Amino acid sequence: MKNKIKKRLSAFTPLPNPQPSFHSAAILIPFLNKDGEDHVVLTMRSHKVRHHQGQMSFPGGMSSKTDVNLLQTALREADEEI
Repeated sequence: MKNKIKKRLSAFTPLPNPQPSFHSAAILIPFLNKDGEDHVVLTMRSHKVRHHQGQMSFPGGMSSKTDVNLLQTALREADEEI
């Protein structure tokens, strides 16, 4: 599975943000191999947030002015959320 994902991602080219008024955001899709089985890690949104309370999601969120790129955004947000 790992090699298949690497191959597909190596051919991926992100599209530019079509709406300058939209905020840039990024997610991380963390994979975990436990006892020879592959899993995807999801987070459950808090019931204290304004939108999408209790929903399952990939860790991620809006980019910050301090983020160098969207990879850093995804990693920072995942670190905060997991």
